[in-house]
Amino acid sequence: MGGFGSGRWQRSERRKLVNECHSIDIRMWKRQGWLESETTITYGHGLHIQVHKGEIELQYTIIDEVADADCRQISYTEFVNIHRQECHFGGKRPAFLCPSCRRRSFILYQRYGYYRCRSCCNLAHASQLECSHYRMINRAYKLLRQIHKDACLMLPIPEKPKGMHGFTYRRIVREVERIRGHVSPVLNVRERFADLFSGIPELSQIDNLQLEMPELKMLDVANFNPSDF
Repeated sequence: MGGFGSGRWQRSERRKLVNECHSIDIRMWKRQGWLESETTITYGHGLHIQVHKGEIELQYTIIDEVADADCRQISYTEFVNIHRQECHFGGKRPAFLCPSCRRRSFILYQRYGYYRCRSCCNLAHASQLECSHYRMINRAYKLLRQIHKDACLMLPIPEKPKGMHGFTYRRIVREVERIRGHVSPVLNVRERFADLFSGIPELSQIDNLQLEMPELKMLDVANFNPSDF
């Protein structure tokens, strides 16, 4: 039993993360005032962008290892439309229209030689590769930081900070308590490990320990006689 190929498959490949690909964010462009017509944007890795009315022009070079055996750089030029959605309280919210699926997206990622949305590039967020318990713990800490920057999930929830609405504070407390109920086994394991290793001295204290070493006598090489041993 237990021959070759038996047992559960081990997935050696994982989905690529969004922070591992170069991206362009139209929200940052709006804050910088780069969405005006005839604006030129140049990125350090060879991406040149020309903003037109209702669309942008992307000019970049990539190394196509599949189509070109010599791995030479190939220049690409493509146009991406910009959709401006009306907001409820006035103004317009710009977004890219993905050239492949035509869905609105604030960020386009470069993969497979083109700039597309996250779904077309098959990218994942780092939180999607975590287990459900750690995702809930991260969410709880994100909520607790709204109350106090040093709040801990294993300690009592701090008092309502000045300026926070009472309804918001109670909503955060209910959500944190709900998460505590789900992740309590994980938190108990952390506490047990903390108690287990609490008696181990710090590394700085190990250097101060006085260890008794046996005294070694130097041999007189000049009068050394093997027959004495």
